[in-house]
Amino acid sequence: MTEITRRSALAMPLALGFFGAASTARAAAKPVRLGLLQPFSGVQSVYGRDTQPVVELLAKELNAAGGIKSLGGAMIEIVPADTASASGQAQNEMRRLSSQENVDAVIGALLTNDFLAVAGAIDEYKMPTISMFGGHSRSKYAYSVGFAYDDGYAGSMVDLIAFLKNEGGFPIKRAATAYANYEAGQQINKFIRERLEKIGVEIVADVALDMKSTDYLPALMKIRSAKPDVVVGLQLHNHAISLMQARYQLKYHDPLFISNLAYGDPRLRRDLGDTIATEVLPNKVMGMTYYSRDAKLGTLPELVKRVEAVHTKEPFNQLGVAAAQAFRVMVHALEKAGSTDKDKLAAAIGQVSLPAGHPDLYFPLANGLAFGEDRMIKNLRSLMIQWGAAPAIEPVVIYPKSYAASAPRR
Repeated sequence: MTEITRRSALAMPLALGFFGAASTARAAAKPVRLGLLQPFSGVQSVYGRDTQPVVELLAKELNAAGGIKSLGGAMIEIVPADTASASGQAQNEMRRLSSQENVDAVIGALLTNDFLAVAGAIDEYKMPTISMFGGHSRSKYAYSVGFAYDDGYAGSMVDLIAFLKNEGGFPIKRAATAYANYEAGQQINKFIRERLEKIGVEIVADVALDMKSTDYLPALMKIRSAKPDVVVGLQLHNHAISLMQARYQLKYHDPLFISNLAYGDPRLRRDLGDTIATEVLPNKVMGMTYYSRDAKLGTLPELVKRVEAVHTKEPFNQLGVAAAQAFRVMVHALEKAGSTDKDKLAAAIGQVSLPAGHPDLYFPLANGLAFGEDRMIKNLRSLMIQWGAAPAIEPVVIYPKSYAASAPRR
């Protein structure tokens, strides 16, 4: 899919507006205008490109099936807006969607910094909003299906370490943290350190990764000198690439390397290139993921097939799972509220509950989906992968056991 600029995104009423012709009965119902606020351009545009096809497909399917029943069959009309990967632009677009486009609600691939930045506009317009990836909410109208800093990101990574240490026979006593040096990375690192100490793992190095640097040899040499058994922390995709390149240069493969979604993304192999990927990824690289073809994930594989049947240029990417979950939660909230009144709809989002096994539950939640007082999903943990050995170098789910396709490899 080609990158979409703000101007071109707003010129797509046929692609992102009403999907299919409505019947005479349906036409009488006022459509629900749903803002899709996310980066269609800029350095974070991958989040927009990977999530947009899923939202398009689900909206089309919903409209074809009769729309929002409690609103008399109202169709969903998608109104796209481009954050251009900039928090200031995200604020401007939230205000434009609210005041000029008159949307009823907003969903989007808002990363934590942008999600927090738009909080003022959300409060000003009382806009019911669901972020696909935000790790923290500052508005009573704003919810997220993303991983919380502590219970989501830190919890997922350290739970895996505890499992490997206590059940997998991995000799883990010493840890180094290596994290992206910005607000989310710093906060998650704090929670990782606290959790590591609770499970009896000594922290022997703390390495903040320069956001702009592409040379992580000095950082990796600092880590190597501390002799950790595991290296853990939040890293963005470019950090993962640079750190793996440094591992290749130093031939440093002793500790486990555990991180977030950047390590679980199949594109990591492509972006490293075959030579580096073949050497470093099978050597103790583990990470978070929303999706793996080999995991036991209920109705999600069927959704993946439908998305790939329509969008054939690239295979389904894990980020699309968060998009699907955010859209489904918003639909359930609309049905529950039976209204587009903003206070009622925002309250209904918080009341959405999807039990385990529900066809609209795509996350690995054994106790089902529900929101906590922080407007984040309760007890949301990630699937954890390990990159397989050659020749099948791909991420394979190893934890939790109930979803695993393979045992962790030492």
